[in-house]
Amino acid sequence: MAVSRSEFSYRIGQLQYLDFQDATPRLAGLLEWLDSDPKGAAVLQELRNRDIQPLLDAAGFQKPPKPKTPEDVAAIAVCIIDSAIKRETEIFQIGYSIGVHGSSSHIQDTMDEISRRYIRPLFEYLEVRLFDSEPETIAAKVSRVAIVNRMDVFVVHGHDEATKQTVARFLERVGLNPIILHEQSNRGRTIIEKFEDHAEVQFAVVILTPDDVGRLATEPEEALKFRARQNVIFEMGYFIGRIGRERVFPLTLGNIDIPSDYSGVVYTEMDTRGGWKGELVRELKGAGFAVDANRAFE
Repeated sequence: MAVSRSEFSYRIGQLQYLDFQDATPRLAGLLEWLDSDPKGAAVLQELRNRDIQPLLDAAGFQKPPKPKTPEDVAAIAVCIIDSAIKRETEIFQIGYSIGVHGSSSHIQDTMDEISRRYIRPLFEYLEVRLFDSEPETIAAKVSRVAIVNRMDVFVVHGHDEATKQTVARFLERVGLNPIILHEQSNRGRTIIEKFEDHAEVQFAVVILTPDDVGRLATEPEEALKFRARQNVIFEMGYFIGRIGRERVFPLTLGNIDIPSDYSGVVYTEMDTRGGWKGELVRELKGAGFAVDANRAFE
């Protein structure tokens, strides 16, 4: 049997939304159908033979695998489906075991996150491999299959607990997953190792609160100004260098001394009227995040 593009598109269209209760048999049916075609079976076998065990071994309860290539993403997706079939369990259970969690405790949120990270990119990968015949075209299109994390947002903060919680809960409300470093498990890692492991994001909110004071050594003591913590400034610079200033959203609270070296960075005041929320939603959308703006001001 030869898999046709029209039937492939139809089947994939039926799988764009996956309910956590029946995702395993529906995805199993897709793989069984592809395995009945020589070309489909060959592509799936390539993915099954791919050595992704180091990626899975590095994952943990709060740390999903970090694929480096579209092939890795597709191979992890097939592994998740095959594992659920073999263990006669649900897809979301396999997701839990490799550290994939949704933005809330709802099971469907975890299923949606698995689909976003792995299942839908698998569909894109399969379409390219099955229906593009030119090697150059295949290579170019496969390289564009998304492996970008559009759910996690790193929250850099100082000692102001209430402000941190306000920002984190707002991010959850619009459907995103705030990453707060001290809430993540240590698992024997140093602080910098833990930071690097969780900094694989495409957006960061930096909260600059007046936690410290400082002045030039040549200035009188009356020149002391409120400043953000040094770790906050360090992490802001890290994210500006890593993902670009357009993906870093600095929020200021109160009368605070702003670093002068970060030219071109726009700071947003965390006003009591909540205007900063609209600014944040706009920047997140501009960075490609699927934000539920209707929930932003509930």
